[in-house]
Amino acid sequence: MKKFDIRRAVAMAGLVLLASFSVRAGEGTTLTGVLARVAANYGSLAVLDLKLQQALLELDKIESQLGWRVQAGAGVARDVSLFGSRTDRLSANAGLVKPYGSGSSLSITGAETLEDAEAAFSPNLPNPAHNTSLDISYRQPFGRGKDNPQLTQGRAAALAGASVSESARDAARDSVAERVSRLFFGAARTLARLQNARDAIARARKLRASAGRDFSLGVSEEKDVLQAEAQLRARQADYDGLRAAWNQQRTDINRLTGKDWNATFLPVVRSSPLGEPVESMVKRALAHNPEIRQKKARLASLEATIKARQDAREDKLDLVYSAGLRRRRGDTPTGSVDDLDPVASLSVEYEKALDKRGVDAELTQALLDRDILRTEIDEAAKDLEYQVRGLVDQINATRSALKSSRASRDAEQKKLQDARARYEDGREITSRLIQFETEYQVADLTYRQQLIDLGEKRAELRRLLGTIWDGVTFAEIPHHGSVGAQESGQ
Repeated sequence: MKKFDIRRAVAMAGLVLLASFSVRAGEGTTLTGVLARVAANYGSLAVLDLKLQQALLELDKIESQLGWRVQAGAGVARDVSLFGSRTDRLSANAGLVKPYGSGSSLSITGAETLEDAEAAFSPNLPNPAHNTSLDISYRQPFGRGKDNPQLTQGRAAALAGASVSESARDAARDSVAERVSRLFFGAARTLARLQNARDAIARARKLRASAGRDFSLGVSEEKDVLQAEAQLRARQADYDGLRAAWNQQRTDINRLTGKDWNATFLPVVRSSPLGEPVESMVKRALAHNPEIRQKKARLASLEATIKARQDAREDKLDLVYSAGLRRRRGDTPTGSVDDLDPVASLSVEYEKALDKRGVDAELTQALLDRDILRTEIDEAAKDLEYQVRGLVDQINATRSALKSSRASRDAEQKKLQDARARYEDGREITSRLIQFETEYQVADLTYRQQLIDLGEKRAELRRLLGTIWDGVTFAEIPHHGSVGAQESGQ
């Protein structure tokens, strides 16, 4: 009997260990909860948001090309006139230039000049003379430069850069979500096996106690006690091995979420219904997929490049219209002069490149790049559609298998309960009861793992659809704001 007292002491120690595990695993955490902690502590994800803001500023740089530009200048000079007279000149000018998206441009310029010559050419000309000019000029391209293809290309490039940055951010988030999901469901599987092993230990202890009692009463043989003891030892060994794996997985999760290495963690697996047709999910996945979005952004930029290359092949044909005023005033030997005259001009500018091989080569290269991108987009879209449809099919199949697993587990549980009752009545042998217990343990573990498999497949589908981060707020990195905000605060 002393041997059995020692065994009971070991069993009690095991129960204390299991009880402490249950207490420490008090609160459950879903995958969304883990992702929220990761988003709050993963600094590189916040950096990607700043890079996206940086890329969006490129569009402001491009659009600023359509703003008014101010030009001004002033100078002093000594020169010789056409008639050999030395002349001192003081001049100042200012102007406004406004380009338009159509490729046309408007300019307004004004100038003031003071000329003082050593000798006047004519007594009717003032010396010194004040000359004032005001001109309004409009340029309209009808060939090369029409519709401002360079601006269109710049816009497309800026939008493509922003889209690429946004896609890169989403790709990084998806990568993190995939890693977290793998750790989360791996931990959930280990915990399910731990719980399954814990329940098996409890049943093995009960069986060993019954076998020991019957042996002490002379009802059973020593081999029954040894079989029960071996069963308990095997289940305890399984549990101890799983416990070590669980501790490592918990540490990995806590490191990602910024918690203490031994902080409480209990994964809770949830799987919501699909709730929408597979065709709708395919469209959402195509709209979210970062790789496809990056390629489409590059394609849009390439289309603008092709238009710019095609424009470069065109001949230049600009119509320039100008109108203005000229004023000359000053004193002459015979009096004073103050003349104001209107002026106008209309001109046509033409230019043709005789050797277009370089432009043609660049255009051909851009067209080939477009064909390559279109092919890559089509292939990526097909692969993604197969992936989504296959995953939905796996989810539906796993749901059906889950019903069968639940029925199998319930049947095995009932069979085990009946065998336990017969064993207590002395109508069932120990080895058969151990066999039934093992079969129930396998059925129960299969059911638990299929639940986790269903949750993992559903999480993977959410990742493909771009909804896995829904409800999660990402950390923000403080920055000093725009230059204008800094200047206004000075």
